[in-house]
Amino acid sequence: MVDEGAHIRLYQAWKQFVDTGLLDRQVVRPVVAESWMRCRARGINPYRLRREDRLTGGELDQLFSQNRALIELSRPFIGELNSFLQGTGFLTALCDADGYLLALVGDEDILHYAAVLGDQPGAYWGEERVGTGAISTCLITGEPLQVVGPEHYFADHHTWACSGSPIRGSGTIIGALAVSGPLSAAHQHTLGMTILAAKAIETAWRV
Repeated sequence: MVDEGAHIRLYQAWKQFVDTGLLDRQVVRPVVAESWMRCRARGINPYRLRREDRLTGGELDQLFSQNRALIELSRPFIGELNSFLQGTGFLTALCDADGYLLALVGDEDILHYAAVLGDQPGAYWGEERVGTGAISTCLITGEPLQVVGPEHYFADHHTWACSGSPIRGSGTIIGALAVSGPLSAAHQHTLGMTILAAKAIETAWRV
């Protein structure tokens, strides 16, 4: 459930930061604050998403080929998550270790909205493109993360609640899994589901 008061304070802290660079550390937790500072240092415009870096054609085919094992191993777990989340407005995403989107599964309406934001297979979800987010930031920190509402650096993502977890194989990160949906339906349980699915993929990878 969303705490409206906390949401307002967080938005005010975000607005203050993007306008002035001043950070309210009493409102913004450290992992988000550090990501915001990286985004600002890169000169990212929080009001304008970059969409020009999506892979297509031969580059997209190569991305799928290089990550075929991860995609195939993840497919049943993503399908299971999707069947559980069907009709809720949530979607499930799989990225490679560099942050390129390999798969996006969910209800048709939410997939259409994601496409409007430039989110389709081949899109780059690194912090340089999407700012602070569940997948983009967990790939940097190496830790599971839930990012809600104005914790996202980009204004267009403030209506989302996203949970992400890195996927490891042989000790290194080989990808990341995320479950994203409307802020109004944000719940800590979603992060737990995402972590469990990522761990299941890791087990399948080891086997």
